[in-house]
Amino acid sequence: MRFFTRKLYDGLQEHLKLTDHEESERSFKTAGAAWDLARRQCEDYLLDVRATLPSDILALVESEFHDAVVVSATFVGQILEIVLDTTSAPWSHIKPRVRLRFAGVTGVTGMDGIAGEWLLYDELFVGDAYYEYSVLLSRVEMSVRFRNVAIYQD
Repeated sequence: MRFFTRKLYDGLQEHLKLTDHEESERSFKTAGAAWDLARRQCEDYLLDVRATLPSDILALVESEFHDAVVVSATFVGQILEIVLDTTSAPWSHIKPRVRLRFAGVTGVTGMDGIAGEWLLYDELFVGDAYYEYSVLLSRVEMSVRFRNVAIYQD
């Protein structure tokens, strides 16, 4: 993750553990300001690269998978397929089950044990000859380098 890091996310949640109200407020404001900066940086980055994105990558960027649950993830050859249950994704306007099929995969990290994880935030990075989709899940982070993607609504 380049923008929405685990450290940043955990900092945003830290105020919930504090018992002193004023200290909790300060903690939340500080973490919230850092989060807003990361959000703006991510949005600015996407604005910069948006015109260069092919339709399949643009569809991935425009999808709202926040709070979706990973049902399964399989990686065979150069194909990574992730199945999501989007019934709890409040902003998703797609069918309850979605398959993300990444092709031309040249690298995957953090895939082990992601079934059952909640998808919190995602990011896209554009490389010279690849795309990188990174996901902050409830307990882990996952990243995939790929050439194209298809989104199927089952």
